[in-house]
Amino acid sequence: MTDTPPPAPAFREISAERFDDAFNVLPPITVGDGFLVSEPQEDRVCRVTGGLRATYRAFLRIGGRHHEAVESLTVPEFREFVAARAWARLFARADGGA
Repeated sequence: MTDTPPPAPAFREISAERFDDAFNVLPPITVGDGFLVSEPQEDRVCRVTGGLRATYRAFLRIGGRHHEAVESLTVPEFREFVAARAWARLFARADGGA
């Protein structure tokens, strides 16, 4: 679609129990350091492909801490975010790091 990467999604820290419940509620769509709950939330235009795609609740476990995306993501959005290790920059900023 474009050479400009989509903005990094926002995540919030959650409990390990919430993370485990989300992981076990339905078969997860696993992607690198995280997963998507396999029940679609809504359809919208994907920020990566430009096509209409289903969105899913997204979760990451980084350094023993558990996180949930503030908004649902498409599979291509989450794959791109995880593959680029964009979460490392995102969580470094949130922790006051470089």
